[in-house]
Amino acid sequence: MLSLRVRLLINKISKKMNRVTSIGIRLNPNVDANTLSKISTGKLDSKFGLLNKNFLRFCRRSQNLKNIKISAISVHIGSQITSIAPYRRTLNAIRKIIKLSKINFNYIDLGGGFGIQYKNKDKKIDIKNYSTLVQKFQKETNCKIIFEPGRYIVGNTGSLVSKIIFIKKNGNKYFIILDAGMNDFMRPALYDAKHEIISVLKSKKRIDGNIEFVGPICESTDTFLKYKNFRFLKEGEYVAITNVGAYGSTLSSNYNTRPLASEIMVKKGKIKIIRKRQKISEII
Repeated sequence: MLSLRVRLLINKISKKMNRVTSIGIRLNPNVDANTLSKISTGKLDSKFGLLNKNFLRFCRRSQNLKNIKISAISVHIGSQITSIAPYRRTLNAIRKIIKLSKINFNYIDLGGGFGIQYKNKDKKIDIKNYSTLVQKFQKETNCKIIFEPGRYIVGNTGSLVSKIIFIKKNGNKYFIILDAGMNDFMRPALYDAKHEIISVLKSKKRIDGNIEFVGPICESTDTFLKYKNFRFLKEGEYVAITNVGAYGSTLSSNYNTRPLASEIMVKKGKIKIIRKRQKISEII
């Protein structure tokens, strides 16, 4: 069992250092977050954390190890969650495991996963209601609470601006080929995630027919989004892929020997280059 070997290793190293090391354990609460399957991390068949039985066994066997102390419990049930119901079930699962383990934890990491609105019609998570649940939970457990709300903070702050390099028509379908590819923004290819695309220049004219925004990489998965109709576009114009503040830059790569895009900050009307566009020579 991997967790046993890791625990013994930490205890062995701590003994050599003549210290007691505080450790945390990740619980698998067996909660379906009702999100995309590829970003769901707290279900029974997920690879993350320990299920109740193994968690309690881990706690009992750790009592005989003098150089480690279990101080924290951690959970994370997934990403892009827009309902508080899974969080409520998770809090109940933690309550149960704390009672059974009989351990006074110092910290409880409740993870994150708070969803954002990728479309105006998307459901918005009721953070205030969740806050009420957590405040009650904190009073019961008397632990310090940790959150990981990354996407909720930065997801809506970024856009990927891309130039239309070609427009290709196959039958009744238009392929809008951008100079940005799946290496620049991986979420659509990796998670089938949908990010709205807006044209930088406004036009009253529309393109009738099926429209698909794609990248220039020779991969069928190098695609961003499909529309039934869209504003009229021309080659050389620009579009913006929205809500890429979370997992845009961090998942980008040099796949297909493509230089990383430049990053620009806009603050109070002022522009600052955070990262210059990478040169092909720097990759080679």
